[in-house]
Amino acid sequence: MYHQFISIFLLACLTLPLAACGSSMTKGSLSSPTTMNKSIPVDGNNRTYRVHIPARQDSGQPLPLIIALHGAFSSARKMEQLSGFSTLADKEKFVVVYPNGIGLLGFLRHWNAGFCCGRAMSANWNDIGFLLRLIEDIPEQFPVDRQRIYLVGMSNGGMLAHRFAAEYPDRIAAVTLVAAAVGARWSKEEEMQIIDPPTMPVPALIIHSRDDPTIPFEGGRSDNRKDVEYLGPDDAVRFWRKANHCEHLPATDTRWQVDGSDLTRWSDCMEGTEVALLALDQGGHAWPVDPVDGAETAWSFMSRFSRGFR
Repeated sequence: MYHQFISIFLLACLTLPLAACGSSMTKGSLSSPTTMNKSIPVDGNNRTYRVHIPARQDSGQPLPLIIALHGAFSSARKMEQLSGFSTLADKEKFVVVYPNGIGLLGFLRHWNAGFCCGRAMSANWNDIGFLLRLIEDIPEQFPVDRQRIYLVGMSNGGMLAHRFAAEYPDRIAAVTLVAAAVGARWSKEEEMQIIDPPTMPVPALIIHSRDDPTIPFEGGRSDNRKDVEYLGPDDAVRFWRKANHCEHLPATDTRWQVDGSDLTRWSDCMEGTEVALLALDQGGHAWPVDPVDGAETAWSFMSRFSRGFR
């Protein structure tokens, strides 16, 4: 069961120097969980998002924040429903923000990951600017610890999470990438487009199913779009191991196996960071729910890290 993965992460926390910590900021207390729809202007566009605040006592301690990015043609509401982060937030006490990509009349929402996808890429929508505004704005409205801001993305949202973590590594404490790619090319004539490496290390968890038809586990042509070739999760692992200066180190764990899925970790990285690959035996191109719970696994990994702004 997925709890075995969580136990591995929690056990590893005892040996890592980046312990999560709080600040003195407080925004009061809530007697019951609250979810609301909000918006913020970015480059003349009214960008929308959902935010979930758990019930909490007024202890004076701010809460961690997870920003969860939906996949292409999905939405903030669907990401909240599929991921289970709001339910977990009520249990573990963190804030969750679900941004909306831009779409056509509120539908077909997607993200500009630089190398993907669709009109978001071709028109160069400023999704990076949207995330930057959220990271600046949310702690002013809600009881958020600026040192414990985490980023999660699914599919096209995971591609944007790759890009944001690489371009602004000082803004987040850790990142989780689900069924995502770090690069792609759209025809045989094109060169492979890969995001630029970050200037500082970032703890990164990569979750990918071996039977993913959209972004193949081994990389290569997508079953859905034969003209598109994606880099696979092993390429993403190499990207983040190099960024975290542990590309020449062996895995620090024996491979842990659960129901045909396995977890490999590299925890000897620069500044106490870590790279982990959770390879699922089955699951396709979807948010993992069973036997591995994506929200629980992402939280167990990311919550062990904190980072202050430069």
